[in-house]
Amino acid sequence: MLERTLKRRFPLCLSWQWLQLLLLCLCPSVTVLGQQCFDTGDCLDPAVLEDSHDAVTESTTSSSDSSSSIPDVLVLLCTQSFTGEQLVDEFLVDALAGQNNVRIQLVDEAGIDWAWKSDDQHHLLDETDQSTTQLLLSHRAKSILFVASTYGDGDPPNHALEFADWLLSSATSTTTSSEEEDPIPFAVFGLGDHAYQHFCIFAKLIDETLAQRGGRRLLPLQTADAQQGDQAGHFAQWTQQIVQVLQDQQILAPAQASSKQTQSQQQWTVPFASTGMDWRKSNRDPTYTNLATFHSATELLVDDSNNSNRSVLHVEFHIPKSTCQPLHVCQQLQPGDHLGIYPRNSRHTVQTALQWLLLDDHNNCQTTLAIRDNDNNKWIPHPINAYDFLAAHVDLAGRATPSALRALLPFVGTLELRALARDLTHVSTTATTSNDTTNTTTTTNTTLTLFDQWLAAQQNPFMTKLELAMVFECRPSLQALARALGPIQPRLYSIATVNQHDDSTLRIGICMAVAERGLATNFIAHMAPSALVAVLLRQSKFHYGSTSDHVNSSTLLVAAGTGIGPYIGFLQQQQQQQQQQHPSNAPIRLVYGARYPSDVLYRNELEQLLLARPAGLLLPLEAHVVFSRVPPRQHVQDVLLQPNMTAVLWKDVFVEAGRVFACGD
Repeated sequence: MLERTLKRRFPLCLSWQWLQLLLLCLCPSVTVLGQQCFDTGDCLDPAVLEDSHDAVTESTTSSSDSSSSIPDVLVLLCTQSFTGEQLVDEFLVDALAGQNNVRIQLVDEAGIDWAWKSDDQHHLLDETDQSTTQLLLSHRAKSILFVASTYGDGDPPNHALEFADWLLSSATSTTTSSEEEDPIPFAVFGLGDHAYQHFCIFAKLIDETLAQRGGRRLLPLQTADAQQGDQAGHFAQWTQQIVQVLQDQQILAPAQASSKQTQSQQQWTVPFASTGMDWRKSNRDPTYTNLATFHSATELLVDDSNNSNRSVLHVEFHIPKSTCQPLHVCQQLQPGDHLGIYPRNSRHTVQTALQWLLLDDHNNCQTTLAIRDNDNNKWIPHPINAYDFLAAHVDLAGRATPSALRALLPFVGTLELRALARDLTHVSTTATTSNDTTNTTTTTNTTLTLFDQWLAAQQNPFMTKLELAMVFECRPSLQALARALGPIQPRLYSIATVNQHDDSTLRIGICMAVAERGLATNFIAHMAPSALVAVLLRQSKFHYGSTSDHVNSSTLLVAAGTGIGPYIGFLQQQQQQQQQQHPSNAPIRLVYGARYPSDVLYRNELEQLLLARPAGLLLPLEAHVVFSRVPPRQHVQDVLLQPNMTAVLWKDVFVEAGRVFACGD
């Protein structure tokens, strides 16, 4: 209430840090308020941050040294796509309802300086007691739970790079004295994908390093595989197990015997509270991010005889080879790899947000964004105006979800709306010691149904996160809005064509269906020629390979819709190898499904590949194209299940170790 009153009396662009300093001088007992609310300034002058931060740190030293000031349970998230954050929102937050001393935060916003030995004055994490020779997590919490994802092919998430460096330095340390042992009770839950070689390697690193430092495992490392599905089910089971262990070991208070929850237990606590940073870190990893030039967008649906008003584009981007990074990915890029596009919110969306937040357009209000410097691996703050911050770094156009409403809950404008928001987002769990997770799953589905019913009543099935904030009259600061709505994530597209033969330019083509409310697709569809767009390049294992590697292996290509894109690159790549005296007679079978004959994409390229007659250019290609909305109304699986095809596939794939690719929208 004090915070809200002060913010109404002072201009919105006045840094909240200055108000805190004033409060600290007038009333030292207000330190708790400072810790909770040191995130609400809309604008920040980086030059004054250190002085204000030092003042707050000095004023809270006495309280931070006491054991009562550290949380009973500190949950740290290491997430790239924020899957872990969504799981914690859906399960762990509610399982910990009613516990008064629990903190749930992103690992880089937990107020722990993972690189505190550095003298860099621009370092963003809180400076803490450096009297010991190493950082001791047991001084920061009574127990720690990690929910960790592995990014790409074994990398830590972008928001956990400093934490990863600390883990590696701890893991390679050869000496650990008894005084430096860190007996922190901990548990780790890993999220990963067995399609990549290094499954959950980052979660394994956390688990092994903390144990090596003297930590005590509350539970063995548990993981969930995206390939197998039901990550939510595995996490729900782990949540029940870890809460029970924490209660058995008296780290948490025991569950209430009564099934009726008290009012305090029904209060949802903001899990991702700020730690005093008045900026957010950019989720664009400079190691993988490039500025690409938009070259062209070619419409692939040239015949709209079905009046579908659909648009599917072949979009080509150019990246100078001299600046392309990382170098090894650029040099080896091929069809089937990924191009990630960082879209921007539309001008209309950004202006709507600025007007709703009562902020002037463009340069009248600024905030700060931290960008990682590759040279010294430090996060350096950079000023950015409100318009560009909202346009490029805040997920305003993301779909409205219960998780988004939960994050906005502290900023809901009226008591009536706040009660409604709690009803739509709160999962009522019955206290029990049973290992049966059926009740948890059932109540979660009920809550989602309540939100969906409310959303349907709004007659806006495509409601965005920004519109959700406006409906519930939420007017947080720029940075608080960014934390609540999350960053704009890159949209990944399978690369259809790559031209590596140009000496100076890498030419990359993707196939993209324009969605009615798609942020990235509409961003690209309305892009001006030669415009610059931030992209990332990522390798995958979805490659055709060279003829010499599979000279006698047959290949089955199964595609639906825009999934034909990478196969065009595969076949053109194979055709080039035929020209280069690497002939192969191993059959290539393409099974392609579309809705109508007019929906066949890359028609000219397919005809050229099938009908090319010059010597050495004809591929051993056999194509089967089926249509789902034209009699006899077939799908790709109907072709694969035909008796003659199953016999051929059994021989080619299982007997002779052929290859099968599947790709579709």
